[in-house]
Amino acid sequence: MGSPPIVTGAEPMSPNLVPTCLIIPGQADATFNLLEPNDRVPIVKRADGTLGPIKAPKSEAEYEAMKPIVVEDVKLTSFAFVSSGNGLFDIFTNDNPRQYVAKKPDDSVTLTDQVTNDDQLVTSIFDVTCEGRVTVRIGTQYYTWALSNGNTVMAKADGTPDTMWTLPTKAAAVQRRKRTKSQDSYVPRCPSYPRPLDARVFDGARGNNPNKCGSKSFKVPDLSFGSCCDQHDNDFDDCSMTFMEGNNRFLSCMSGSGCKHLDHWYSYPLYLGCLNTALFYYSVVSSVAGQMAFYAFAQARHPTAAWSKGSSNVSTSNLTMSTTVALVDVPAPKAQDAKADSANVLRNSAAIVVCGRGSPSGYCVQGQPYTPPAFCSRGNAFRNGNFANGGNDWSGQIVSGGGNSRFDVGFDGGAEDADRSVGIFSLYAPNGGANLKTSLKMCPKLAYKLGFQIRRPYGTDSCTYYVYVAGELKNSGPVPQPTKVGAGWMWVSGLSAGPFYGERQGVSVAGPELSVDFQLDIRCSGNAPYNFIRVDQFSVNPAQ
Repeated sequence: MGSPPIVTGAEPMSPNLVPTCLIIPGQADATFNLLEPNDRVPIVKRADGTLGPIKAPKSEAEYEAMKPIVVEDVKLTSFAFVSSGNGLFDIFTNDNPRQYVAKKPDDSVTLTDQVTNDDQLVTSIFDVTCEGRVTVRIGTQYYTWALSNGNTVMAKADGTPDTMWTLPTKAAAVQRRKRTKSQDSYVPRCPSYPRPLDARVFDGARGNNPNKCGSKSFKVPDLSFGSCCDQHDNDFDDCSMTFMEGNNRFLSCMSGSGCKHLDHWYSYPLYLGCLNTALFYYSVVSSVAGQMAFYAFAQARHPTAAWSKGSSNVSTSNLTMSTTVALVDVPAPKAQDAKADSANVLRNSAAIVVCGRGSPSGYCVQGQPYTPPAFCSRGNAFRNGNFANGGNDWSGQIVSGGGNSRFDVGFDGGAEDADRSVGIFSLYAPNGGANLKTSLKMCPKLAYKLGFQIRRPYGTDSCTYYVYVAGELKNSGPVPQPTKVGAGWMWVSGLSAGPFYGERQGVSVAGPELSVDFQLDIRCSGNAPYNFIRVDQFSVNPAQ
């Protein structure tokens, strides 16, 4: 039947995208929230004139009364930059009257009513990277800016550390025009003329190539968003999916299943941090870098756009890009390793000279090296410590006792909190025993505190629990008798774990994080017919 004729008048895709930074100081709408650098917990103004993490509710009842949690509706402190005379910026609150963020001689941080740079307070010390990271500098000395014991502090640092994250509070308005779906949105797959054009996968196109949250040469930490990133990769590959549809599905996935494990009253600040992280990644994939990646995927999967009108079936195959292909949480269309083949990463020969193999991460945006945010997540080191995802990430082993002994995950209707998902040991005589294992995601050089809760609704044997981290016994004690806690729980808390500095027995390296073996052993001695033991709410969090 031959090939369809080329449509005359169809121009190559010319997105004319202007590279822009996440925050441009001085612009009227360049307001932002501050997120602390490790878990991205929102930083807010407090009544005493200092900055600190947003408060957590004090009970499950208080938390339930706050629902539904809509992160955009949570009132956070809004900040902005203003230029100072020394080439840096001041950060001020968008209050009336405004207040300025200041560093005190003891490295604590406070708010002051005016720009001040003397021996007691300094305000003109801030800058911001194109990716939205705040830097702090006094003269030639750089400082960290992070949380310590519930307060934000600045401490001298070697090099030029990135500190707080900025999260824009206002998304850019987008004008949308009525066309076909393939010509819809402000980042269409097909050119605007002729109309209507529909994107189709061409014969011989590569298959879908999801890769979690990064390229082979650089992997952004999972943050429970791995499956969401895969979905986003596939949506960019789906010719029927528009740019904004794919990005909106990405945000919905991250803020839903990606953050669900933190949706508890006691982890509310981390939950907000996770939701804000989802918004941050959404803003990145919606930015110029995400637009360039979208065009790159379109070029790899459907460089032919079919014109469907009446009985005609014509196409245009000249949908090439004249600018640099950018990568944000998605791979270059045909590059398995962005470092290994810079020609596949960049379409602009001039940009290859500027960037190419000179980009440590293998990511290039508009010809410039770009390193996506990489950090070790300092949240709860248990992936499924409350069994919200059933028995995922846990393995149970019965080591002694009757043949009916087992470990399950299920509803604990007899508990005062009636948790729908707890770990349940069913140990039958004689001398029942079991091991429960998982791995912890911990950061190097960081001390942690470990805790969990345990109860026994039935059974009278003498039973003991043993807690091991990286093969080391951290704690042991008696499992409470039913008469001791009744429908309540016994909390085991304040156990020390770490710091670990690298690979060793029971510890392996996983990117910027460590994977650390955790094991809970239960041993019962006696001939009671059975001992039913429940465990729940495992947590390992940084000691400070």
